[in-house]
Amino acid sequence: MRSNWARRRTVRLAVMTASLALLAAACRGEPDPGPSGPNGDGVLGEIGGVELVAGIVLISDGTERVSIGDASVTFPGPVTDAVWSPDGSRIAYVDGDGNIATARPDGSDILVLTETDSSVVRSRPTWSRQLIIYAEKKDDDTSALRSVPTNGCPLGRGPVTGEDWPMETGDGTSYVDLAPSASTAERPLRIAFQHDEPGGPEIWVNDSNQRVPETYKLVDGSEPALSLDGQKLAYVGRDGDIYVAALLTGEVAGTQVTDGAQHPTRLAWSPDGQHIAYATEDSVQQVSATGGASAPTTLAPTTGVPSYLSGSENFLFPVTAADPTALSIAASQARWASVASYFPGQGYEGAYYATIALAEQPPAATAIFGPTLLLAESDELDPRITAELRRIFGSVEPDAEDWAKPTVLVAEGVSSAVVDELTASGYLVSREPPQEVYSNDLCAASDNRSLLEQRLVVVDGNDPVSVGIGRPFAVNGPVLQLDGALTEEQITWLRQSAGVVESVYAIGPVPDEVQQQIAELVAGPLGYTTTHNPLAPPLS
Repeated sequence: MRSNWARRRTVRLAVMTASLALLAAACRGEPDPGPSGPNGDGVLGEIGGVELVAGIVLISDGTERVSIGDASVTFPGPVTDAVWSPDGSRIAYVDGDGNIATARPDGSDILVLTETDSSVVRSRPTWSRQLIIYAEKKDDDTSALRSVPTNGCPLGRGPVTGEDWPMETGDGTSYVDLAPSASTAERPLRIAFQHDEPGGPEIWVNDSNQRVPETYKLVDGSEPALSLDGQKLAYVGRDGDIYVAALLTGEVAGTQVTDGAQHPTRLAWSPDGQHIAYATEDSVQQVSATGGASAPTTLAPTTGVPSYLSGSENFLFPVTAADPTALSIAASQARWASVASYFPGQGYEGAYYATIALAEQPPAATAIFGPTLLLAESDELDPRITAELRRIFGSVEPDAEDWAKPTVLVAEGVSSAVVDELTASGYLVSREPPQEVYSNDLCAASDNRSLLEQRLVVVDGNDPVSVGIGRPFAVNGPVLQLDGALTEEQITWLRQSAGVVESVYAIGPVPDEVQQQIAELVAGPLGYTTTHNPLAPPLS
């Protein structure tokens, strides 16, 4: 069943001013809950009488007033360079103390992500679900790109308060990198940025969509803005007009889309890729991204920084079944697409490993190998498990070398007959448990708490079967274990992670009302789509 919560339920919230005294640094204190209460009622569908829809424009001008369409929102302090999160659940901006912060679109639930430092000037935050990337200019006139975890929790082993973005422009280049623009749909990440040289500004790209991340000059110009899919680049040429380049075609010079623009800056793409908004000295304008004879239109009669709401979707995926074996298979089907044959190597997106254990004694998290746990209910290999292994691994050559075989870890208690049958099917079978360590802390400083795939797994912490299936399903991502209702700590983490979490997988017996509460806490104004027992999308 599919249902869209945004069509069923619009939450109307008063626009209110949050208290500066309640601001807190993420993971170092409580965020100001504002009107976003513990029941998840802070998900916005409307603000100031204006419906929040994909394409609505947010404009900030360095004052406390932020415009969203025809609505005006008052923040507790100055807001500069504000940009929507991909799903619209939060905005990122530079606050009055020069820190990178995020908040709900109504100005509530503020999280300050960096530490105040009067020797630097931060600007141009850009979202990439799990990270906010920004420019930081030092008092020696150098400038670097930096990143900070969006929800204030450590990402891998990086510091909570941010770190330099790992890239090099090469020997003989300057140390002035400005105005980052990230493509929110590209994973791994593609970032365009302005790199200033004595001869003038240049547009460079840092591309992680390579075997080895690459940083390279693209074209002379300034004010880069990547389209949502990372395939097009808008920028200001050295003649002062706006150009659009198609990155995949190699036509880096691009197509001129303005004629005599008035010092355009702060370029932003509409979610459909048809328009580009930009600031001038006295207004905010919008122009067609295809060029031609169309003249710019005015979005605001005064200047400011525009940002379109892209409206990326959020999803709730309940995974349920009648028995442990069926539940483990349903989770596997939600996690892995079908493959025709096993072909390990660069670019292979299929499953590499699986664990088989007895349902009556599911293994601890430290004894699960890979993201798939299949639970057997007898000493014989269940035909359903045989079929699922064949689905996720495809055909396997029995006489292939060990490196070319998928690995199946057989947990304690599974019979030798099952091992023999798996071996005869061509799998590399092992009883040696791997050394994996998982933490129950949603915001632990550990590689295992990353949200690189924007996936959150929710399980009943008192149900060993659900926990056993959910842990490997999450891989290195967080698992929210319930003990009845959500705790205040879990609610805080969910509020902080709005804009980061894209999909919620509720595995096993999770109450419907708790599922809805979780989804509402992390969803944007367009709500979330619910699909029961989803199937993983086909491999690209």
